[in-house]
Amino acid sequence: MRQPLRFGILTLALLLAGAAPLFAQEAIPLENPSFEQAPDGSTPCIRLTDWDQIPGWNMDAPAQDSGVSENGNATDGTCAAWLASQDPAIWQLTDYVLQENDVITMYVDLRNSWMAYQVQIAIIYEYDGERRIAAADTVEVADLMTEFSVSFTASDVPEAIGRRVGVSIDNIGDDGTYIEIDNVRLFRSTATAREEGARLPEALTLAPAYPNPFRDFTRMQYTLRQAGPVELVLYDLLGRPVRTLVRSFQAAGTYVVQWDGRDESGRLLPAGVYFARLSGVGASVQARPIVLRR
Repeated sequence: MRQPLRFGILTLALLLAGAAPLFAQEAIPLENPSFEQAPDGSTPCIRLTDWDQIPGWNMDAPAQDSGVSENGNATDGTCAAWLASQDPAIWQLTDYVLQENDVITMYVDLRNSWMAYQVQIAIIYEYDGERRIAAADTVEVADLMTEFSVSFTASDVPEAIGRRVGVSIDNIGDDGTYIEIDNVRLFRSTATAREEGARLPEALTLAPAYPNPFRDFTRMQYTLRQAGPVELVLYDLLGRPVRTLVRSFQAAGTYVVQWDGRDESGRLLPAGVYFARLSGVGASVQARPIVLRR
C-alpha cells in the first residue's frame, strides 16, 4: 500500500512560495524574451517578418514565412513569434559566461499553430566564433501553449565553461508547418559540493505543470534517461495520493501527460494545492505545487 507523502513545514513553505528545494535559480537576462519589443525599442510589438528587425533574436538566413505579431495565445504580454519549418532556427546568445559549477535551464512556451509536432529546443554556447549545442531536446507540441524545458550541468560540457551561453529554437517538422513561441527564459543555479551530494539522480526530470494555476486541465512533461518502470502520482496537501497518472514500463524519452483535476474515481477534486511526484529507475523527483481552481 502506498504511504502518504510527509511534507516538512520548511519544505512545504518553500514549495508554496514557488522555491526549488535544492537549487535557487537566478535569471540570465535575455533580450526581448516575449517578443514584445518593436525595432525602435517601444512596446507592444508590431507585425514583423524580417528577423533582422526583431530585437535580440537572430536567424541565419532571411525568413521565408516567420515573424512576430500580436497573438491571443501569448502567455506573457500580447505578442508571440511564429516559426515556419522551412526557416532556420531562431537563436540568441547572452552576455553570461558559463561558470564551472553552473546548472543552466531553459524554459519556453510552445504551441502547434499549423500541423507542427516536433520542435528542438537547445541551450547553446559560443566557441571560437561558432555556436555549439550544450543540451537539446526534441519535444512534441500541442494545440495549447505548453511549457517545455531543457537543462545541463557545466561539468558535463567542460568545453563550454568560460563561454557565453544562449538559446535556440527550431521547428523541425515537415515543410509548411508552423509553431508559436513565447516567454523564453534562461536560468542558472550553482551546484556546490554539498548540493552535488544531495542532488537527486538525473535519471528522471519533471517539468512544472502548465498551465498553473488551472481549472479544466494541466499538462506535465517528464523525461526518462533510461528505460524502466515509472510512476507519476498526485498528492493533496496532507500527502494522500489522489490520482495515479502513469504506472507502466516506459522507454527512455520525453513524455507529456494531462490531468483534468479529477481523482481515481473520476470525481472532481476540490480547489487547492496538489503535488506531483515522479518515481522510477532508482530515483524520485517532485515538481512545484499545482494549484487547482474551481
